Amino acid sequence: MGITAQRVLGGMGLTGAAGVLALLFWALSRPATGSSGIGVNAAGAAVVLTPQPAVDVTLQLFDAAGTRWHLGDQRGRTVILNFWASWCAPCRTEAGVLAQAARDYGPRNITLVGINLWDDPAAARPFLTEFGITYPNGSDPSRTAGVAYGVTGIPETFVINAAGQLTQRWIGPVTRTDLDALVKASPAR
Repeated sequence: MGITAQRVLGGMGLTGAAGVLALLFWALSRPATGSSGIGVNAAGAAVVLTPQPAVDVTLQLFDAAGTRWHLGDQRGRTVILNFWASWCAPCRTEAGVLAQAARDYGPRNITLVGINLWDDPAAARPFLTEFGITYPNGSDPSRTAGVAYGVTGIPETFVINAAGQLTQRWIGPVTRTDLDALVKASPAR
């Protein structure tokens, strides 16, 4: 094989690898719609749900002690679950909103909890610091929470009422107005 043929074939290898990486980037950055697969949800919208028992999840929190957090221990409180990743641009957009909402909701018996999904924990911790997030956040060691809740892209937010019923779902970045409306629309029983 001559030098020219080696260069052409070598170049095709790099081009092929670049094509695969471009396809992967496209798949992860496109908005998720319906059951089309994993993506980034760039626009927010409510999803109509029939209230149903919330799937219990256990998280390994990003705190210094590595505390375990259990959804089942939260009965009697409204819980907002937010699925996110540090590399997700819409997650970054809503991070400050969620941090402030968590501070405001605490006295109202509402707990906000972040579930880091499809991310490296080493990248998640600086994200939490950057946005001043102090509410419970962790990873799902069993990697089942996203599947159990039917997450197709991030960010996604779910509201669970005090009786443990999943009542609201929001796909995409949530604003404070949207979040307040979701909580208000979540019946206690």
